[in-house]
Amino acid sequence: MKKIIAIIVVMIILVIGSMWGYNFIGHEGKFTNTMHSSIVQEKLEDEIVFYIGFRFVWEGIGSPTLENVE
Repeated sequence: MKKIIAIIVVMIILVIGSMWGYNFIGHEGKFTNTMHSSIVQEKLEDEIVFYIGFRFVWEGIGSPTLENVE
């Protein structure tokens, strides 16, 4: 009985691992914006510089380098 349960557990782990591996390797990869920034229009003045930041997360294989953001 214990042997059958052990085999079933191993099979479940293999199936879940295969599905996760396929999703990880088969995923093309994309950038996801995880943060949104805004400025209240009344705070804007002609001579003041504002820096607006966004947090991008890469979901894919490798470590790409951003060269241009438009």
